[in-house]
Amino acid sequence: PFFIHHADHPSHSITPLNGDNFGSWRRAVVIALESKNKMGFIDGLILQPQDPTKLSLWKRNDSIVRSWLLNS
Repeated sequence: PFFIHHADHPSHSITPLNGDNFGSWRRAVVIALESKNKMGFIDGLILQPQDPTKLSLWKRNDSIVRSWLLNS
């Protein structure tokens, strides 16, 4: 789950949420995050590690996921 593909970048966006499309937006977000093995950052299955050597990887991935959501 800590792998980031070279095409995954913070400005990547998912279907924009406009207030009327929550159902389709949520479906698109879940599909996009599952396809990138990142849904665990949202549903809590990928917890912040206690191991300092893995913490920076977790933070990097968490930041990428948050940026995708903020850009949508």
